[in-house]
Amino acid sequence: GNTNIAKLYYGSTEIKKVYAGTELIYENNIIATYQIGSPVASDVTATLYDDGLLEFDGSGDMMTFGSSSSNRVPWYSNRNDITSISFKQGNTIQPTSTTYLFYNLKSVIDIDLSNLDTSKVTNMGHMFEGCYRLATLNLSNFNTANVTDMNNMFRYCQTGLTSLDLSSF
Repeated sequence: GNTNIAKLYYGSTEIKKVYAGTELIYENNIIATYQIGSPVASDVTATLYDDGLLEFDGSGDMMTFGSSSSNRVPWYSNRNDITSISFKQGNTIQPTSTTYLFYNLKSVIDIDLSNLDTSKVTNMGHMFEGCYRLATLNLSNFNTANVTDMNNMFRYCQTGLTSLDLSSF
């Protein structure tokens, strides 16, 4: 079985599947898939894998989240298992709000936002709040032209996140 393998790499590239001929011998196992598209023409999903990756894919807008139990992100109960976050290449997710999206994910050490389109976002409040172990964060592709709320966006991130380049904001 592959249950003891956390992550596989070839050089610096993470391997998601390994084949021996046509036989699949290693694959990241899915823990859960969350449907988080907003009600209007959206098929956005977030998939949590057993190696700690939370990967976003799909098209359109996403739901708006909060900090109360009634509107938290659906992966909140697995928050201590999530160590990395990415947006799948080729997705066309265009959220209007990223508020509380990564709220209180205390085990996250890497967030790859290079494939996230933030051009329609108006609220980024509390987006990274409580990501204590996050050491670096590349925000160079963030489009914040429409953002009116960044309240507590990086609250409680000072433990690991010691520098932050916001020159593209």
